[in-house]
Amino acid sequence: MKWKMLIVMVLTLALVTTVAHALPVVIEDVEVDGTQVFPDAVNALDIERGQEIDVRVELTALEDIDNVELLVFLSGYEYNDRDGESISRVLGPYNLKADTTYVRTAAITLPYDLEVDEYKLRLVLADRVGDELMERYSLQIDTPKHALQLTDTLFVPGLTVRAGEALISKVRLENKGQRTEEDIRVTVEVPDLGLKAQGFINEIEDGDEQEESEELLLRIPTCTEAGTYPVRVKVDFNRNRDTLQETYDLEVLESDLCKRDDGVPKTTILVGTDFQTIGQGESGIYSLTVQNNDKTSTSYNVVVSAPQGLLYKISPTSAAVLAPSQAQTFYVFVEASQDATAGPNVLTASVNAGAQSLQQISLTANVKETSQSLDLARVLEVGLVVLIVLLVVIGLIVGLSRLRGSDDKDGTQYY
Repeated sequence: MKWKMLIVMVLTLALVTTVAHALPVVIEDVEVDGTQVFPDAVNALDIERGQEIDVRVELTALEDIDNVELLVFLSGYEYNDRDGESISRVLGPYNLKADTTYVRTAAITLPYDLEVDEYKLRLVLADRVGDELMERYSLQIDTPKHALQLTDTLFVPGLTVRAGEALISKVRLENKGQRTEEDIRVTVEVPDLGLKAQGFINEIEDGDEQEESEELLLRIPTCTEAGTYPVRVKVDFNRNRDTLQETYDLEVLESDLCKRDDGVPKTTILVGTDFQTIGQGESGIYSLTVQNNDKTSTSYNVVVSAPQGLLYKISPTSAAVLAPSQAQTFYVFVEASQDATAGPNVLTASVNAGAQSLQQISLTANVKETSQSLDLARVLEVGLVVLIVLLVVIGLIVGLSRLRGSDDKDGTQYY
């Protein structure tokens, strides 16, 4: 009898203590994704996994209370003990005032690998020292009809590739939906480089089955600039009505093979003018611009071959070492001498990269006779005429003299 009385006293004391420390808060209403739910209800709310849901809690404080936290969580998930993977959310702490209603919303994510089953969504309100207030709500976790998950993408040799090499990728998919998926198209592309590779997976059965795509190959162009390029992995399924997409960063390293096939550095040569009309004793100017488009510095030189009567000079220099993307203009000054042949005279300018000839350019100098040359010709012509006249006169005088001498001899008689 004494033991019975002692047990009753202990239970009464515990009950009094619990009542004395009960949290003075009432949960008025709870909604999950806009649907009202009730604690410990027989009916469960059907929710699909693989999405984020909002839990809206409306509560009223009966007294002033400080440091109140709201914990929303779902028990039974395999990876709840992993950092960042727990299906839970903590709100607060809050200081609540008596006779005031508050609304708090917690967003929790239901991962794709959450097993299809019935769960309890638990709401716990607690302060620092008082008893907690907990309510449970039934949820039926389901899965969509079509739900593929891109679980992994394997890149070989990795996400760092040298230009000119190949990037090979394989995509792994898992079917988290209710239906078997067929004719899944997998695309791997580098949009900035215009590269794309596609493949198909015939079938992935339901029930969390996994399949891998075939190897998809992308060859990075040899002269691709070094840098980071986005690689887009895209999966189309459910008759191309649904799409999954992931983006990765690909680092491309510079290639040492970025030269033309004949080994000549890539060079741009621009000719300013290749025809000039100049007079004898006068000069003209031609310009050649050379730009180095190679990835390394290159030595260039200009060599000119000119016909007789034309003199040339290259300025500011006939040779230059150009860094990548650097340009140099070579000026060719040509002077025609007084005895230069009138008419078109062709000079040849050869642009070389080291000992390798890149291009030979014809420069035409149209030489015209000057007035000074014409006056000299006339003087020479007149002098020649005078000389001929003089020679004729002298010839006549000599002839007449000889004729007269012959007549004198014939007039003398000897007996």
